[in-house]
Amino acid sequence: MDGLRRGAHPKGGSHPLLAPNGRALHQSLVAMSLLLQLGAATALASTDPPAGFRLFAPNGPWNLRADEAPLQRAGDYEGTPTHDSAAYIDFLDEVVQETVIATSRWSLPLHFVDSRVTPGMTVGFTGEEGYDSGFLIRLNPVPIPAEAVSDPGETNHYPPSLSDIVPDRDLTDAHLCIIDVNRQVEYDFWHLVKDASGQWVASAGTSISTTGSGVIADVPPDEFLDYARGTAVPLAAGVILRQELAAGDIAHALLVTIPSSRNREGFYVWPGLRTDGYASDSRALPEGARLRLRWTEAEIEVRFQAGEISAAGRTIALALRRFGAYVVDNGGETHFGLQAQNISDVSGDHNHDAGSYGELLDLDEDGYASDLWMMRARDFEVVAFGYGRELAAVPAAGPRAAALLLIGLVLLVRGAGLATATPEGGRSPSRSVRT
Repeated sequence: MDGLRRGAHPKGGSHPLLAPNGRALHQSLVAMSLLLQLGAATALASTDPPAGFRLFAPNGPWNLRADEAPLQRAGDYEGTPTHDSAAYIDFLDEVVQETVIATSRWSLPLHFVDSRVTPGMTVGFTGEEGYDSGFLIRLNPVPIPAEAVSDPGETNHYPPSLSDIVPDRDLTDAHLCIIDVNRQVEYDFWHLVKDASGQWVASAGTSISTTGSGVIADVPPDEFLDYARGTAVPLAAGVILRQELAAGDIAHALLVTIPSSRNREGFYVWPGLRTDGYASDSRALPEGARLRLRWTEAEIEVRFQAGEISAAGRTIALALRRFGAYVVDNGGETHFGLQAQNISDVSGDHNHDAGSYGELLDLDEDGYASDLWMMRARDFEVVAFGYGRELAAVPAAGPRAAALLLIGLVLLVRGAGLATATPEGGRSPSRSVRT
């Protein structure tokens, strides 16, 4: 078999892939599987996704197009009476005067790492009242890059327990999201800060597979013990990446925050799993609802050619038309809020430095972009609640899943006695993959 390892044909002149024991076939398939699963273990640019990366399954809510989805009609959603799209929009339009895009404050620091290169860190518990440390059992250790800084937010939102830990820092959600492209896992944190000793501590967090539907409920119950976002959707879902703006293409749904006076209390719809809304009026929109831009693609192009919106504004507007935006949280009282990836934290001055977004977006000193300021609530419509839920329940198999299925079939055939030899070294290489 030394000849086979050097690529020579076995005695008798048969091709290695046709050898009776199937050893060469097995070795070739194992090698292909390892390449598909592992890739090259090289350091990533922390804020840039690797080439070809796609977050969540194509049939999940975040990647499912909605430009032809039906509108919400008055009726009943899981026992709760609902209004039609026009009623919800009219109520929103009383207060929503513009649309803003956050790139620094109230945005999301999002880092892509490879856990074979970025070492894991132990995250501690803040001790914040009303929370417990159970979620850390599943998450630790977490591959947090050295340059990471959680979202600073604004002033006057300190829980007492955290003000003792970081007395000199403005804080609200203090979100941080880490995507491990090796393990295919997203780690989400809420109230994540460094204590006096330099250790990361958090009040809540969760993890989710980056190849699943993007609905946290699809994760086995023991995989998470709390959520990082109020409506319990993944932090990275719906966030605009700088790389997407630079490329001029956003091929997924966005997230949107709405005024708390228009965020329904005690009612949420799929893919939301809970709500932190405050409004008791039945016309207030539930978290998990999907808004879609009414402008046609032709109208968006006309606005761009007329100079009404920027190139980045056109890119975002097309995403809002094709995929829409899910309501995930409370925001400013007079605007819709979109959220971009916070890349300015790497520079150190994460409160005011908008990093390299300046060449793409029209930013103020706090990193808010006004490229779509003219969009009001009346420019949107509400997609039927729960649209795409049935489709998302069907597993989507990508190239990696297909390769693993092929490996499984080959091993099954071998186990049935059609291939008799066992490869040298015993079991084929494998690794633990969280699903």
